[in-house]
Amino acid sequence: MRHIVRRVAFLLLGVAAATACGDAVSMDDIHGVWHTASIDGDSVPGTVEVDGRNLYIQHYRWTFAEGSCAVLARIDGNEVSADCELSLDPEQGTVSIVNGTYTAEGPVEGDQMSLTGPDSVTWVLQKQ
Repeated sequence: MRHIVRRVAFLLLGVAAATACGDAVSMDDIHGVWHTASIDGDSVPGTVEVDGRNLYIQHYRWTFAEGSCAVLARIDGNEVSADCELSLDPEQGTVSIVNGTYTAEGPVEGDQMSLTGPDSVTWVLQKQ
């Protein structure tokens, strides 16, 4: 009987571990092009309020590769680009994006991520 209890416990642990691994996020899930769907609830493309200013954002695209990322945006008719760093916590399913001293972090859920910066601005990104 003790042998059966240990075996069932082992099988349940195996099922729990397999389920947890299935929920983990990998860099392969992140790689690719993502577009910004909204910034603090304002839809992109559209007018977005940032630091008390209204900016018209035509597009704001992110390209994620292993440990790095690039941003290409058109804001008020001007093209803007920047490089950034990307890190992933696969167990928590969260990413961290660093551009200079600005860091935005948040969860990845399927083809969407929600990132919040130190200024409490929330960026919702959608994978293309």
